[in-house]
Amino acid sequence: MNEQKYKVIFNMKIRKIQIKNYKMFNDVTLDFTDSNGETLETIVIAGLNGAGKTSLLQLLSTEP
Repeated sequence: MNEQKYKVIFNMKIRKIQIKNYKMFNDVTLDFTDSNGETLETIVIAGLNGAGKTSLLQLLSTEP
């Protein structure tokens, strides 16, 4: 049997996230582009306790 192996690479970059009426996010737009409109290579989510870091990650991990 001829077995072929494939290498699959996913290269997805998030440019913008708009959140409306989710927990503490009433109407928020997160823009992940630089001043030239290029997508950022690295995104860091940081903030104080209760700022919404976990809520944001929970939202991103759920199906629509």
